[in-house]
Amino acid sequence: GTPEGTIKVRDSFSNAIRKGTCNSEELSVWNGSIYFSGWNSTEQYIGCELWKTDGSTEGTMILKSEGVDFDPSAFIEVNGSLIFSEGRTLWKSDGTENGTVKFFEEEWDWNWEERSPRDLVVINNLLYLTMVDEGGSMRGLYVTNGTTNGTVLLMEDVDYIASRIWNDPARFE
Repeated sequence: GTPEGTIKVRDSFSNAIRKGTCNSEELSVWNGSIYFSGWNSTEQYIGCELWKTDGSTEGTMILKSEGVDFDPSAFIEVNGSLIFSEGRTLWKSDGTENGTVKFFEEEWDWNWEERSPRDLVVINNLLYLTMVDEGGSMRGLYVTNGTTNGTVLLMEDVDYIASRIWNDPARFE
């Protein structure tokens, strides 16, 4: 916690003109490493990527690159995996590139705005989350065990009900 003890682990902005932002203020500690969305300008592609670090220069690397606009956020542990959202998709990771996979993509009606996962809460080893449209309205309450087949829409248009769950999750345990 001192200026003398603070070092730059890696510069992910070198030689780039930054366009857009990443969710880099959202750090998640899981399984001995820190995971975050960070800027990459060292490869052919310039943009946000999923990064992992152990706090050393050598241990700081891009964990997953999916191309333009891949900006992970909302990291949470469920059943031994790191779950995160990216756009309207849910991903899980075992901490390796090959073990970081998309397991759910929310389908949406073209009459609605695009949705994204929010309000992630783990209760009894299940992840509950809402899909929120660009206007901030909750459009769906989902539950998942971290698998494609184990991800289920519980209810559509749930602004009021979902807000009650997040205010008192203990009553559902």
